[in-house]
Amino acid sequence: MFSLNLPISTPQSVDVKLHFAELYYGAPGRAAGGAGKRVFDVIAEGQTVLNNFDIFAASGGALQAVVVPIHGIQVNNGTLNLQFKAEQDFASIAAIEVLAAT
Repeated sequence: MFSLNLPISTPQSVDVKLHFAELYYGAPGRAAGGAGKRVFDVIAEGQTVLNNFDIFAASGGALQAVVVPIHGIQVNNGTLNLQFKAEQDFASIAAIEVLAAT
């Protein structure tokens, strides 16, 4: 498991866009691809927001980007806490956008 702690200036609700791409399983010259090779949970502020997430399955294959929006995460302590908990292999993230909730 790995964690990210992102500063949020004031207590507020935020929307998060999680960007993923499977860059190993199924990529040329790498390990064989397929669903189930990399599976993990994403936890935001103590709540599971993605359960058993599989990048390969969600994106349709290797080297394909997928963006998963998560709306209305309440941050009260000045830090957005994100955890990535591996179920199979390691969790992976390409980018994170944090926006004031709309």
